[in-house]
Amino acid sequence: MKHSTIIVRYSEIGIKGLNRPYFENKLISNMKDCLAKNKVKDFKTKKESGRILIFTDKKCDKLSNVFGIASFSHALDILPEDLNKTALSLVKKQKSFRISARRLDKTFPKTSQQINEELGGYILNNKKIKVSLKEPEIDIGVEIINNKIYIFTETIKGFSGLPVGTEGSAYLRIKNIKNSLVASFLILKRGASLTLSKKLTKLKKFEYGFEFKARKENETDKVIVLDETDLIKIKKEKDRLILTPLIGLSEKEINGIYKIINSQ
Repeated sequence: MKHSTIIVRYSEIGIKGLNRPYFENKLISNMKDCLAKNKVKDFKTKKESGRILIFTDKKCDKLSNVFGIASFSHALDILPEDLNKTALSLVKKQKSFRISARRLDKTFPKTSQQINEELGGYILNNKKIKVSLKEPEIDIGVEIINNKIYIFTETIKGFSGLPVGTEGSAYLRIKNIKNSLVASFLILKRGASLTLSKKLTKLKKFEYGFEFKARKENETDKVIVLDETDLIKIKKEKDRLILTPLIGLSEKEINGIYKIINSQ
C-alpha cells in the first residue's frame, strides 16, 4: 500500500547542537501555519534523522516560502518489495534517467550505491531508456528513513536559513521599496521577524508562523533594519542596534534577490 508523504530537509538547523530541537520545533510550527493557510488539512508531522515528515495526501508547494527549509519532495511511502515496480511506473516517455538513493537509516541492509545499481538495472531491463548522471529527463529519488522507503521524482528548493521567530524581532525603516524588500528577505532568512514602517504586500507570501505589522517607529524598537546601500549614509544611534543587510552587496546581487521575491 502506498502513502503520500512530504519529506522536508533543512541544512543550517542541523548544526545547532543542543539547541537543534528548538529550531526544529519552530520550523514545524511555521510549516503547520503554511499548510493551514493553504487549506491542507488532516496532516501529521514527525521528526526523523535530519528530516521532518509531513503525512498528507495533499501537495503544498508554498512550503518553499517557509524559511529554514532547504528543500522538500512529495514522495510515496512504499514497502521494500514494491520499490522496483513503483520506480518503473514513474518512468513514462522519458529517454534518460538517474537513480539518486540515500540511506539515512544505516540499519537498512543495502547501501545507497547498491540501491542505485539494482534499481537502475531493473529499469534498464524493463524499459528502452538510458542512464544519464548529469542531465537525466527523470531523476528518481529514494530515501531510506527509519527503515521505510520513500520515492519521488521532484525536489523543490527552499531558501534554507533559520525559521522566522527564532532570532528575535526587528523594525524596518522603509525608504526604497525594492531595497526594503531585499533587506526584509535577508533578515527573515536569519530567523528574525519584522515590524515595518509601512506595508509591503509582496512580503505576505513569507508570512508563516508570524504576522507582519506596520506602524510608526517608537522608542521600544531597539533593533533597526535599514535599506541603505551606502555606508556613508548610515549613522550610529544611541541604545540601538543598526542592521544593514545590503551593505557589501552589488546591484546585481540585490536585483537577483529582488527577482526571486517577485517570482514566488
